Amino acid sequence: DYMRAGIQWFDKTLMKAHYLVLSDTMSRVRRWNLQQYTRNNVTLLDDLHCRLSPLAELSLLFDHCDHLLLTAGTFGIWAGWKSKGHVLMSKLQYVTMRL
Repeated sequence: DYMRAGIQWFDKTLMKAHYLVLSDTMSRVRRWNLQQYTRNNVTLLDDLHCRLSPLAELSLLFDHCDHLLLTAGTFGIWAGWKSKGHVLMSKLQYVTMRL
């Protein structure tokens, strides 16, 4: 499972990782049940009860997130490009981007 493996890698590598989850399909993200893989250090943007524009969400990633665990989509690709640290993406995404 890609998300589980990515979270485990960040937990081993960074020790005190906190995960901020942004998505345009939060219902799907909730089905992933990310808390089962972490030490209660996951915040879903929806849980903060704030509605941000896509530009504001991208700015949040640029300014406040040092590392990224990407899923498919151009939004994450831009955030990863501007990231200050580690960016993890699935092999399938990498191959698709290289084509």
